[in-house]
Amino acid sequence: MSLEKAASDINSLLNALEPVLPSSRRLLVAGLRQYTFAGMKFYLKHKWRFLIFLSKKKVEMSTEELL
Repeated sequence: MSLEKAASDINSLLNALEPVLPSSRRLLVAGLRQYTFAGMKFYLKHKWRFLIFLSKKKVEMSTEELL
């Protein structure tokens, strides 16, 4: 399952639950939305850093082969 699909599934679930919940729980729902966005941001940032690390390692290995 892709990250975007998982986020849309979570948002659709929260949208369905929001009218049923009392007002105190609605704040929790809003907090959950922020948490899922922060989690996606964290995941994408670290995935990006890891891909850069892999590309640098690949360049180092190819330069060692040339020497």
